[in-house]
Amino acid sequence: MHEIFGDYTIGLQLDMYFPEEKCDCGYHADGVSYKTWEINYKDVNGHELLCIMTNREDIFDQQYSWLESQIVEYFRYSYVEEYYGKFQQEDDKKWNHIACNVGDIFRAERNYEAYKKQAEVCDAYRESLKKKQDLIPLSSMKYSEMFDSFPITVKIRLDKVQNIDGEVPQSEWLSFMSEKRDYVADQIVSREGKNVNVQFRVFSVEEDDFSTCIVKGEKKGPMADGYFETEVYSAYKGVYW
Repeated sequence: MHEIFGDYTIGLQLDMYFPEEKCDCGYHADGVSYKTWEINYKDVNGHELLCIMTNREDIFDQQYSWLESQIVEYFRYSYVEEYYGKFQQEDDKKWNHIACNVGDIFRAERNYEAYKKQAEVCDAYRESLKKKQDLIPLSSMKYSEMFDSFPITVKIRLDKVQNIDGEVPQSEWLSFMSEKRDYVADQIVSREGKNVNVQFRVFSVEEDDFSTCIVKGEKKGPMADGYFETEVYSAYKGVYW
């Protein structure tokens, strides 16, 4: 545990139970009792984090979900809140969406026929990670090292970005937001390195689109869902699959 979380504390512990399931179709699942624990720890930047550990799954599998959640939180506090926080109403921020996938980069598109083959390859890669049984030092690993170690995608969508309190002259708003998009993309590449993959979709309250994508540290411009994943997948052929 220390190898993963460094100095950590254990919080709330819960005893959980899934009841037995039956149906007329013949399906049956036994009831399952298990435990969960809250783990409080800090990342390499000293930011406080919380994850949930359970005795239902192997720790070598759970750690990849913890890694994904940690990267989501990192992008929230380092980029979304830092650069766009004051351009969104507090009530609108709850609709912000940030997702991270480690290896399983077609997770959201896997049911589409066009992506099934790639999804199967990613599934095999993810299974291979579990078999290695290498622990990830979540508390001490730099985020750029995470991107160098695994094929990771981050997808961000922000809606209702607006010129609150008229801080920016309205005549300059569109150019201001375009410049901010380019600046944030440059910051991501500079900090996270040559293997960072991000789809960053930003929409103003007027539905102007200020989106871009980064694939292996290179700015690519806006891409639709599926196309972004395909670009990342192709970029890692011969590396991870």
